Order: sequence, then C-alpha cells, then structure tokens
Amino acid sequence: SMVSWLSLTSWLTVLAATSLARAEEVDLGSLFQRVEQMSAGVLIGRETAVQAHAVADQQRVALLPNLALRAQQQRSQTVAVNSANQANANTPAGRFDATLNGSLNLLNLQQLATYRAARRGADVADADAASVLQSALAAAGNFYFNQLRNLARDAVLAANVTRAEELLKITQRIVDVGASTLTRIDVTRAEALLAQARLAQLQNQTVMKQGLQQLQLILDMDAMTPLTVRPATLLPAATDSSAPQLMVRARAAESFFKRRSDWQRASLAVEQAILDEKAALYQRAPALAL
Repeated sequence: SMVSWLSLTSWLTVLAATSLARAEEVDLGSLFQRVEQMSAGVLIGRETAVQAHAVADQQRVALLPNLALRAQQQRSQTVAVNSANQANANTPAGRFDATLNGSLNLLNLQQLATYRAARRGADVADADAASVLQSALAAAGNFYFNQLRNLARDAVLAANVTRAEELLKITQRIVDVGASTLTRIDVTRAEALLAQARLAQLQNQTVMKQGLQQLQLILDMDAMTPLTVRPATLLPAATDSSAPQLMVRARAAESFFKRRSDWQRASLAVEQAILDEKAALYQRAPALAL
C-alpha cells in the first residue's frame, strides 16, 4: 500500500542519513571543551554578564564630565541698487558663534552608590556565568561517567546472557537424555533466567541510548550524529587531607568557599543589596555640581 511504501521510504532515508553522518568520539577533555564553547546555557550566561557590565558603564557616565559644544558659522553679503538701477555688492561679512557648556557632579552620593551597585551587579553576573559553566561541566561529566559505567555493565550483561543460554542448552540436553533427576520445570527455570538476563541487557541498552541523547543535547549536536565516548585515564592528585583545614572555620572559608562560584555570587549579591539600600537613602542627601 501507499502508507507502507511511505513508511519504508522514510525509514530508508533515516538509515541513509545515519550512515552518512560522521561518527564523533569524545573523551573527558574534549567533552568539557565543547561544553564551554557550545552549551547554550553557558553562552547565555556570558552574554548576560556582558550586558551587566554595559549597564554599569552607563551608570558611570553620570559621574563623568558632561560637555556640549555648539558652533555656527554665518556668511552674508548685501547688495545696494542705486537710482540708475545699478547693483553694488558690498564686501562679504562672516560671523562665527560658539557656545561651550559643561557640568560635573562634584558630590552625588546617590549616583555614586548606584554606580557601585551596578558594578557589584556585573560581578554577580560574572559569578553566575561561572556557576552555570561549572554546573554544565558537572552535568556533562556525570553523563560521561555514567555512559562508561553502562558500557562496562553491558559487557557483563552480555556475558550473563551467554551463560544463561549455555545453562539452558545443558539443562535441555540432560532432560532429553533422562540421565538425571532434572525435569521440565528446570528447563522452564533456565528459560526464565535467560529471559531475565536478556531483559536486563535491553534495559541497560535503553539507558545507554538515553545517556547518549543527553550528551548530544548538552553538546548541541545533531541527534542523527553517532556519538561514542572514549575512556579517560584519571590519576588522583597526591594532596594532603582537607579535614584539618575544614576544622578551622576561617581557613575553610578562605580555602574552599571563595573558590565556589555560587558562594561568590551570594556574597556579591549581599553587597549589591546593601549598596542599593544606600542609594535609596541618599535620595534625600544634597548634591554638589559644577
């Protein structure tokens, strides 16, 4: 029928596109590099930080001198007509006018606090961008290691299926020969074990496909592009234990919390809120301008 022919054609198109797509292989380093360059959330966070810095620059304009120059050049010539209808042109006259106006805020506490709050807002946006990047890298690394685990698990499950098939064959042969106390119920049990092993393998393969789809989504890749992961060799760094440092509160805040983007973001957000409050209070303060 026409419906079956269209379905077959679409399936052939999908298979052809899949076969023509170039397979990509990623390891942990290339994965992190691509996340940093291609992740939509990371790029949006960076653009938000750029906009925040632009807003802070706009607030700074009010603190700088404001100059305005207006210049005008005029050139005129008069013509006189005598009684004999003869025109006599006078010498052309030129005139130049210029006005220079300037203003400068010598003391404006509200504007100064607003500018400082905008700068803190830009720092908050930078910390947000760094936090988004770390979250994206953590999510990508989580999917990466889960995929490696599922690949290793698939080999184990495939071996379980092979073992269950061999046990079923052995049980069937023993029952057919009748040289043991095994009965048909033992064959049924072997078949059930084989079905369970195949089910576990299929479930793991489904999880593997879902993990690859999540990686493709994070990497902003085409869903039709085949993707494989390459194991990474990780060597643990030989460092001292961090337990003694965590026992001292000041040392813990200095060594660990200041390296966390979310902690920096929260601290800068508190400073920005304090400056916003000061700017609101300084609305009643006098201002001095020149």
